[in-house]
Amino acid sequence: MKVIPIVGEARNVLAPYLLRGDDELCFRNRRGTAWNKDTFRRHVTRKCDDNKIKRWTPYQIRHLVGQIVRDKTSAEHTQAILGHSRISMVETCSRIAEARAVEAAQAIAEAS
Repeated sequence: MKVIPIVGEARNVLAPYLLRGDDELCFRNRRGTAWNKDTFRRHVTRKCDDNKIKRWTPYQIRHLVGQIVRDKTSAEHTQAILGHSRISMVETCSRIAEARAVEAAQAIAEAS
């Protein structure tokens, strides 16, 4: 089982959902069915389509948090918070983000 530390304001917001029995569901939809990563992703993308905004996924938030943790702490901290079994995964993500940053900088330079 993965343990996710919840601190600060997030803890206050989530407290009503977390104070439950070990065998009770944390999040449910209107029909009482449990949410999981896939149902949540489908809900988000459906709402994006309904509101005619660019699609995004919860995974993008996870990736962003990983980049923030990596920038502010270390690869080991990022590995712990994201639950990667190998630190090489964190390093791969960091290289991808760096390459995209270079591409973005080049695009800005070309537009100037």
